[in-house]
Parts: sequence; structure tokens; C-alpha cells
Amino acid sequence: MTCFYVGNTATASMQYSFQPSWVSFLFDPELAADSSKALFEAISTRWQELPEGNRPRLTVYGLSLGAQGMQGSFENLADLQSRTDAALFTGPPANSQPWRSLQDNRDPGSPIWQPIYQQGKEVHWQSKPGDFATLGGDWQQPRLGYLQHATDPISWLDPAMIYQRPDWLTGPATSGGRGSDVSDSMRWIPGVTFLHLVTDMLVSEAVPPSHGRNFGDVAVDGWAQVLPGHDRSAEQLASIQSVIEQIDTHDPIWE
Repeated sequence: MTCFYVGNTATASMQYSFQPSWVSFLFDPELAADSSKALFEAISTRWQELPEGNRPRLTVYGLSLGAQGMQGSFENLADLQSRTDAALFTGPPANSQPWRSLQDNRDPGSPIWQPIYQQGKEVHWQSKPGDFATLGGDWQQPRLGYLQHATDPISWLDPAMIYQRPDWLTGPATSGGRGSDVSDSMRWIPGVTFLHLVTDMLVSEAVPPSHGRNFGDVAVDGWAQVLPGHDRSAEQLASIQSVIEQIDTHDPIWE
């Protein structure tokens, strides 16, 4: 966002644990939610003390367990929209709310890996650049956006799949039931598929953009869409994206 608004932004964050996120996820799942809520409440309180006509836009973001924690700071979608000006969450775990409820209540005919909710009026999902703009509907503000991939094991690792076929493995890719990058040869096997995803988690970032846990190609477009008004041209956004890609690939100019 700093690139969009020529530095006229302020960012506040905090570390919810000194342990790896998977340790917190398994042994202290409430830690991320509690810390995120404390952070948001502190920022929101200070924000409300500012003159109403002179308040900056208040946005929230979270990645993985951070996405679950920050979403947990709000009771539901309506609460999130009433207290923020935009929200973007990347790769939320399967039990995140309101992500889970929005997925389950998606419009009929839309796939779970890229759902449409109430004709796209409030929430959009994006897997590759441009998805936010092509899902249709009049995307009203404040906007909520999710960045997710059909092959992200963390978003789909649901204990229910031990005994029940998940929606993201329904039918061939040509039917829209599963993402185009989910192999048609992948089959649901009770218990085994769950362990398959657990194993995939270990290498989920070592994949090309638009797959697994690699969201490097959609973050810029994601923020540009959920928080309009930045006046950045398509060429400028592409330039910002190219810099991020150079950082991700450890280009020598950054060493």
C-alpha cells in the first residue's frame, strides 16, 4: 500500500508468537486471534479519537494463521465491514471465519476454490492476477478480498476430509468442480488424502506463482482492487509487481 499512496500510510503489526506458526496452530490456536484482536482494538480506539473528517482509511490484512487471527477479531462479515474500510486475507486456514461460512454459502454453481458470494457485491476471491475484476458483480465498498489457490493445502486441510470427500475434489477440472491445477488423477481416499495434504504443507511454498502457497503474483493486484482510489496506472502497478518479483527471486540488485 505504501507504493500506492507515495508513502502516505502507516502500518501496525505485532508478533503473536516466537514459535513457528504450525506450532501455534496445533498447541495454542487462540493465540493469533487474541493478539490480532488486541492489536485491532488498540488501533481502532486511537483511530476513533481522530476528527471524523480527518481519519485515514482503516484496513486489515492477514496471511495464513494471521488471516485466521485477524478475521477472528470480528463477529461476522457485517461487523468487519462496519469497522474497516477494506480487508485482504491471504491463504486462510480451513477453519477460519467468516471465510468458512462465506465459502459454504457461495452462490450455486460457483466452485469452492473460487466462489462467488451474493453476486460478488461484497466479497471477491482471487487466485491469479485479474480474478477480482472478472468475477462479475458490482463490488461495493468496503471491500473484502481473499487470495487463495485451489492447490493450497493449508486452506483445504480440513479434518472432515478424513471421512468425507471435499468439494474441491469433485469431478474433473474441465467441469469446474476442481481447480485447473488440481490433477485429475488425484482421488479422495479416506484418511490417505488428509495425510497427503499434511505432506504437501511442507513444500507448499516451493511452487510457481498462482499455485500452492505462492501468492507473490497477486498481492499487488489484490490491494489495488480492495482499496481503490490510489490513482496508480496499470503500467505503474506492473512496475511495482516486477520489483516484488525481483525480491522474491533474490535478484542481485537487492543483495
